[in-house]
Amino acid sequence: MSDRQEPVKRHGGDAVIYKGYTIQAAPHELIETGEWALNLFIMWPTETGEESRHFHTSDRYATKEQAMAHCIAFGQQIIDGKILGLVVGSDPHRPIPSILQSYKFKGH
Repeated sequence: MSDRQEPVKRHGGDAVIYKGYTIQAAPHELIETGEWALNLFIMWPTETGEESRHFHTSDRYATKEQAMAHCIAFGQQIIDGKILGLVVGSDPHRPIPSILQSYKFKGH
């Protein structure tokens, strides 16, 4: 599969296809601070349709654009297996957590 990102529109927001997975950036604004929280979904096709996983961190960003960029980068790191304990795909022997409670993402 290619490492190239293909931009797509999905679920009312921006997404990219990366190595056959769709990374849906879904940052949300925190009312109390005005900061943006990292929040994303990773989806992939299965024999019976589509499967997805939800991920978020405690990281905060000043703008929605910054949060969106970090969502995509974090999703790519998950897909590449660079985030210990977080995996996606259909391997039945690997645990797949649905939510990451607190992880300090160090973006590029």
